[in-house]
Amino acid sequence: MKYNPFQSTDRYKVTGELGAEVNPPRFLYHLDFSGGRYRNDCDYLNYKRLNIAKEGLFGQDMGNGGVWVNVYQPNPYRWFPITLDLWDCMTGKFTAERLLGYYDVWRIDTTKIKNKWYIDPNMMEGEVMDLSKVLYTPDTVPGKALQLFHMELDQYILHVYDDNRLAPFVPVKKINDYIRYIHRRKRIYLDHKNAA
Repeated sequence: MKYNPFQSTDRYKVTGELGAEVNPPRFLYHLDFSGGRYRNDCDYLNYKRLNIAKEGLFGQDMGNGGVWVNVYQPNPYRWFPITLDLWDCMTGKFTAERLLGYYDVWRIDTTKIKNKWYIDPNMMEGEVMDLSKVLYTPDTVPGKALQLFHMELDQYILHVYDDNRLAPFVPVKKINDYIRYIHRRKRIYLDHKNAA
């Protein structure tokens, strides 16, 4: 799946040169916008989630720009694409705090895949606090490496602490059960086919 920032009509693409390959931590996090015009369209959101669970997050091999991810950081406003989307949402019904609740969080287990990871070639110093916290892979991230969480708002955390802490992650059980089922079934089928 591609990421389109708010109010953007074009596909998000790589705009810079890839640097040296980096070794990522075990878990990386891809934010996917789940609100806005589709907030009340549960069918659309469920189909989108099921498609990602089965097919993965699309990279250049599937005709998209790649997959952008975050290394865990406690401040939610330092996560891409929140860092950029905040500029588009300062007016109207979205506020900075409410914006956090409009993202699905796909956690990637890098031990289950062989993707190559790079510092995000689109980011420049000043756009994020630490460039090494925003990574990019040109290849599709398979569904077998994914788990879905939703970022829930916690107004107390957001307003009381000066160093904003990440809104709690709530697992989306039905989608995660589907991921385990569909990819386990694929393995069993392939093992049976190879044994025959």
